[in-house]
Formats: sequence, C-alpha cells, structure tokens
Amino acid sequence: MLEHIADYVSIKGNRWKRNQSIMSPALQQKVDDKPLWGQELYQHLVSSKIVLNITRGPFYAAETGVNLRIFEAMAAGCFVLTDYCDEVADLFEIGLEIETFKGSKELVEKVLYYLSNDDARLAIAKRGQQKISQHYTWKKRVEYMLSYMD
Repeated sequence: MLEHIADYVSIKGNRWKRNQSIMSPALQQKVDDKPLWGQELYQHLVSSKIVLNITRGPFYAAETGVNLRIFEAMAAGCFVLTDYCDEVADLFEIGLEIETFKGSKELVEKVLYYLSNDDARLAIAKRGQQKISQHYTWKKRVEYMLSYMD
C-alpha cells in the first residue's frame, strides 16, 4: 500500500526495519526507524495532514481494523485515513468523522484529494475529535461498562 503513496509519506516507528526487504529503496528512504512515544508521538500526529492507519493485508493480518491509533489520533484532532472494515463503520460515520479506503487505488485517490482539500480534511478531523470526546474518552467508556453491572 505504501509503495503507491511513497512520494507523500514519512514513516515513523521502530518496527519498520523488519519490512525493509519488501520495500523499494524509495520507500526505505522515508523510514525513520526509531520509536515514538509520549509528547514526541503527539507532536508527530498533530503535525501530520493525514494519519494513515493500515491494519489489514498480507503483512498486517489484524483481526480487526480498530486499534488504539485510530482513537489517539482522532482525540488529538487528526484526520485519520484507515483501511475499511465493518468495525470502523460501526463506530464512526465514514466520510464525516473518519475516512477509509478499500485497496491501493482508492488509497492514492483519497490521499491526493485530502492533501489538496484542507477544508474537507479539517472538517472530518474536527467531527472525529468531537465524536471521540462525546463517546470514547476513558471516563465515558468506564461509565458505559459500569452501567452493565446494575
């Protein structure tokens, strides 16, 4: 997936080195293979126009498309573009609070569109952040879980 948008990405994180053998030299140049945590992670997220979240495919094999990155990026007010799955569609309004893609062609189209349409991208990011603050804070989730104890 990333090969198709290599001109537009920077890749952070210390788990990418294990995938270098399947990456083109151009994509390898985009990798900063060091861990990001805390304030440094937050700064990287909020300075990104698009936070790309890829959870499925031959190299990812996730059981679900919902991971913590979606929630932490949206809580920080970031525009999140993730691969489509039913779980994401159950939690968020696609195209209004989060954006998804199905396949590399759609990924390229949406990256190009949202990089050149700031208003649309920022509106989705704002609505996503509002959804998180209304429904998915730790406090809200604990209250929800405790409501089932009665």
